[in-house]
Amino acid sequence: MWKLGEGEELLPDGSVLCPGSRRSDGSFRKASRRKKGYYSDEDLQRNVYKPNPIRLREAGLNYVVGLGMTQNLHGRKKGVAQEKKDDKRRRAKLKASLKHTLIHLIRPFCVDNQQPDRFFAFRVAEKMCKGKNMDGIEDLVKQTWQMELFDNFEKTIDEIEKQAFAKFQKQALRYLYELLHEIECWKIRQSGGVDLNEFRLRDLKDEESFHRELKQFEKMKAKPRAKAKLASSAVSGSCEEEVKSKVSSDQAAPSEDPKKVLKKLRKRLRQIEKLETKQANGKSLNEDQVAKLKSKDDILRQISSLENT
Repeated sequence: MWKLGEGEELLPDGSVLCPGSRRSDGSFRKASRRKKGYYSDEDLQRNVYKPNPIRLREAGLNYVVGLGMTQNLHGRKKGVAQEKKDDKRRRAKLKASLKHTLIHLIRPFCVDNQQPDRFFAFRVAEKMCKGKNMDGIEDLVKQTWQMELFDNFEKTIDEIEKQAFAKFQKQALRYLYELLHEIECWKIRQSGGVDLNEFRLRDLKDEESFHRELKQFEKMKAKPRAKAKLASSAVSGSCEEEVKSKVSSDQAAPSEDPKKVLKKLRKRLRQIEKLETKQANGKSLNEDQVAKLKSKDDILRQISSLENT
């Protein structure tokens, strides 16, 4: 079997993706695509011909009369270690794909609330995924991301305000370098016959805006002050319902229609009832969800007061 180099990927058309390595400043060297049937000196050295006895010895295999081909302890350990390495790589790839999907789900909310940078959406997604295993992240992407978005959005703003500028800038540049290199690799995969999903195609379309964001962070001399106040305009898509449900009658503008306030409070009450059902089924709740449960009596009082008026 032909061995590929570290990080190299065989594409459907037989060509090979060779990703660039990371430089000391966080940027990446240019990725390349090796045509089908072309082999460099490194490939030939890695796949040099070896007699069968040498290959068997390296794999820890030897022939025993009466038992046939057996594998020694060293060979078994080597095989188990390789399986673990492959499984770890597969899980890391799946986890990165789920986080990428989550970033695209939450970004419209961030843009509508005066945080258009891709790096900010990445920070929010990392905050939401913190402490969760693979199943937790998958459940977050498929179901609960809307419930956790609002609180993690505000927590991310607070974190950025407290963070030192040098560290903030370094993290932003490192992420954007990696994002642009990833886009470069996905372009090569696309030309090699790989089908891209909706979010990958959107990244390819927005590549220029990511380059502008990178230049903005490179020229930045001081950290911009994060705007913690949410935009008054309604968020688009599925985020709209979640954001509105977070706004209580105390936070509403004085001129707001009481019917609209009542509608928001009823939506939030329905969310609390869902959390109560979840808790009754034995599922654990996080700090924010527990705090939301405690606000039930206050919401009921506000609903009763509005209904009476």
